[in-house]
Amino acid sequence: MQYILTEKEYQELANRRSELLDKTNKMLQAACTLAAEKVPTLKDWSRKDKGVFVPAGCLLNNKEGDFYCDDCISRRYCPYENKSYSK
Repeated sequence: MQYILTEKEYQELANRRSELLDKTNKMLQAACTLAAEKVPTLKDWSRKDKGVFVPAGCLLNNKEGDFYCDDCISRRYCPYENKSYSK
């Protein structure tokens, strides 16, 4: 048996989905940013001290603008749409 939604029911479901998606993306972004800021990584091409385990940092928290998402530990999971990659 199928149930056909009314326009009002469909809009309520669409709005609820949108709210849940926004909430999930905010939580995921916070987790990815925290990981980028706190988890040390060996891929540290941009810094002078090679081989030193330091966090890659996050583009969203950087005020200088010299960070790229290439070395970020959470780049695959990060929901940020305007990622910046080096050449």
